[in-house]
Amino acid sequence: MTQLNFTSETHLFRTESTQQVFDQWIDLVLSGIVETKGIIEAKGLFTVEGKTKYVGYDQPYHIHILQGIMPALNLLERLAESNDWKSRDDYQQIIKTFILGFTFHDANKLMDIEDLGEAISHLADSGFLNDIKAYDFFPELDDYWGDIEELVLYAENRTSLQALGKATKLPKALLEELNPLVRFADEIASAGGADIYEWKDNAWLLKNTMKDSLQSIQDFYAFFKEKLVNLIPDAPEVSFIKMQRNPFRLVSDQIMKVTANYLEEKGMHTFSFMRDGFLYWGNPLNSDDLQEIENRLSGESRKSVDPVKLTKVDFQSCKLGFIGSIPFDLEVWEDILSSVSDNFLHMAPNGVDKLGEIGISQLIDFIEKLTEAYNLPLLTPELNDQGKLYIRFDHDNIKGEDDNQNFVRLFSIFKAKWLNGKANKAWENNFKSLIKSDEAFYEDFEWKVTDDIVITSPKALNDHFDAMVAGTTGSLLKNLLALMETYKILTEEGEDAIEDHFDELKSVLDKTKADSQASSPIITVFKEYFDYSDNSFSKDWINQIAPLPSSADMCLFTGKKATKKYEQTNAFGLGSRGFSRRSKSTLSNKQSYISDLADAENKARLNYSTRPKANTAIYMDFCESFGGSVIDWGLFRKLSGIRGYTVNDDNTVNINKSAQLNSTKFSLDLTEVAKDMKNQLFLVRNQLDIARKTGARTYVTSIMGEYRPHKEIFVYDQAPAFIRQLGWDRVHLTNLENEFDEIALSMELFKQGRGMDSGLILKYAQNRNSIFQAYYQYAHADESKARGMKSRIINFISENPKKFNHMTTIEKLAEIATRIRRENKNFNQESELFRLALEVMQKELRFKPSKEDMIQRIAGELYKKERLNFMGADKTQACDDFAQAMYEDLYEKEWNGQFPSKDRERTFLYQFAFVYSKKVTEFYSNSENRKADKEVLETV
Repeated sequence: MTQLNFTSETHLFRTESTQQVFDQWIDLVLSGIVETKGIIEAKGLFTVEGKTKYVGYDQPYHIHILQGIMPALNLLERLAESNDWKSRDDYQQIIKTFILGFTFHDANKLMDIEDLGEAISHLADSGFLNDIKAYDFFPELDDYWGDIEELVLYAENRTSLQALGKATKLPKALLEELNPLVRFADEIASAGGADIYEWKDNAWLLKNTMKDSLQSIQDFYAFFKEKLVNLIPDAPEVSFIKMQRNPFRLVSDQIMKVTANYLEEKGMHTFSFMRDGFLYWGNPLNSDDLQEIENRLSGESRKSVDPVKLTKVDFQSCKLGFIGSIPFDLEVWEDILSSVSDNFLHMAPNGVDKLGEIGISQLIDFIEKLTEAYNLPLLTPELNDQGKLYIRFDHDNIKGEDDNQNFVRLFSIFKAKWLNGKANKAWENNFKSLIKSDEAFYEDFEWKVTDDIVITSPKALNDHFDAMVAGTTGSLLKNLLALMETYKILTEEGEDAIEDHFDELKSVLDKTKADSQASSPIITVFKEYFDYSDNSFSKDWINQIAPLPSSADMCLFTGKKATKKYEQTNAFGLGSRGFSRRSKSTLSNKQSYISDLADAENKARLNYSTRPKANTAIYMDFCESFGGSVIDWGLFRKLSGIRGYTVNDDNTVNINKSAQLNSTKFSLDLTEVAKDMKNQLFLVRNQLDIARKTGARTYVTSIMGEYRPHKEIFVYDQAPAFIRQLGWDRVHLTNLENEFDEIALSMELFKQGRGMDSGLILKYAQNRNSIFQAYYQYAHADESKARGMKSRIINFISENPKKFNHMTTIEKLAEIATRIRRENKNFNQESELFRLALEVMQKELRFKPSKEDMIQRIAGELYKKERLNFMGADKTQACDDFAQAMYEDLYEKEWNGQFPSKDRERTFLYQFAFVYSKKVTEFYSNSENRKADKEVLETV
């Protein structure tokens, strides 16, 4: 288990001393609580006898404390400045006293003791403070315990009177300033709506709905400011930044990040980050601030676009998807070549399957001869295991060699022009005329194929390979002739030719207007969706709607006017050929188009994620209003280390063998999740495991879905039907362990080879009682694991009895059956009595006998079956009782006097067999029962 020291990645507070104390508190006390107590529920869903009483936002104890302590400490710092506490020798003790006072304000939940005063006493006397390293954090803890108790009790109205008369070390006047602050911290930590129910008229009815302050940063701002003014009438100014709802998630995040950095530079401290904005200490933005933010955003485009990821080069095309998003210059071209220069050497045909053994051998020979004659910076060509030939640059010899570097630069430019021949007819015609040229190769190079065949011109070279694979050698010749033309141009014109050819390439491919940056997509999003305090955010929605483009001109994603082709270079989530606008009149139209804004968002996603085919967005955080990326990842790493995950040196965390998180993926992971049941279950299980170990929340949605605030600790929006049926799409903290156990059990029980038995899972989703049939199939397939699986199912049922139907009736039948016989070696033995009674009922009820006759006939068949065995008075009575229970409890009550379908009937049969087997095992686990049974058998 890895232990890590927690350090905030950026300053959360005004002074270094507060920051150090805060980091130390997380590192020791808060982490100690999680390590000692696990994930304790502070707020969320509360039920009484399975009925909902209170529904709020799920908050583990440690997160509830953190959510309130950070803004409260910011205020404490300001209070300390105005009261000159910082000059006191005990200033750090004041901070630590306040922090621990709020840390233990819900000690009743922490210690699972109803009375808070009693919980505080137990907390002090039980050794718990040592367990959570409270004394390491605050060595003088005992001296200040009375002060801490007063703060704990003052946090809520209902216990504030108990705070009176406590012996304290700090001056009473100082504590009177801290007491309201700890209550403020609790109010902020308790932000968020809730539904409260009461028992009335024999039902739980909605009594009250608390206003939800966590639906947006603007709602939270109003809540926060109200509490702040109540606490301090002349409180410091607090403001908010918000991005109105829009589909451009990453572009919006980028705008908020730039704004936050700007405010921090101005000394306006940011805090309480939500998905749509954040708060900060300071006045609302003015026109100068807005202009400066816009200026900074103008320079962000280049940072947010990775030209390498947006460049796609293969044997037949060169797509430069970054054009229009960032300036296209030689510096960008160098970045591309540093990663994909070898891609420009791709060619086709290049395999034995097309060219044959002789053809591929001759191609290798030509390249070797050309490399030697022109001294080209190429590696010796070799076939791979699939019989394919790929040429590569000799990068070791290119470094530091200007001539070789210049060759790579010009060759890639030359090849890019020929690959984009459709964009410029002159380039296409240049190549076509070259392959028809009888002019001798440069410097009279010649290739001796055989004694009789010597090739000395481009036309001869083209004819030679075209004879092997008719009409498909264009890509091959583009590669070979580009190598020769590059050498020729550099020899005759020198390195100055590079800039000339690049300018030509740029002039054709980059049609971006000079003033485009001023109206770049990020600026457009900023102007359309950016909001802030005191801004009367209003838009001319009529003008937004009126110029809606026609369907043919409409953006695939946004409904705005489409300006760019949707191609491989700017496709994310939805393949460029995964959608088409084909209609009755345009059946061949497979090309789609998108707007500048959608193009910018997709490119930001391509830069952000390594999964261009991503279909799922996974949002993670610790609560709706928290520290955001400022603190979330550092806290997650710390908690992961103490809760059993592997924390790596490269700042990643291994969740299991196939799942890993890093600081980027924690906040938002754009990933590809297969739609099969196994991968869907893995997704849910992994996220529930993260929640149960660290308290982190998850919101899963489609790649095109948007984040929505959620009360549950886990939400899977648009989850597959079977996950929704089982209730695994929305999981509250209080049910977390049970749901995780059920999924883990299902993944083992329903396993089929490397996949999952979809039939059993779907059956289980419709009726959890099918778990018993699944168990017998599992036991039949692997008897060695049957006992362990049986034990897991029994434990799960005992902890979740309400998930299963008819258990009372089946338990009664099984209990009676053990009085008749106790045999559970196999399914036939375990189900025989039930099958026998069922067969009699199905056969006789056709003749409509009386109830008494029917019960008597069932009992008679049981007597007949058992006649060869010992039949004491109790066994005889048990047969009568079993027959009566089968008819009255099962047939009349559970089945309403009608036989169920054969499928449901089998479900009851397997359920009985399982419960009966369990009861037989329980019976013989008692040594006195085993002895009594043995004595009975010996007397027979």
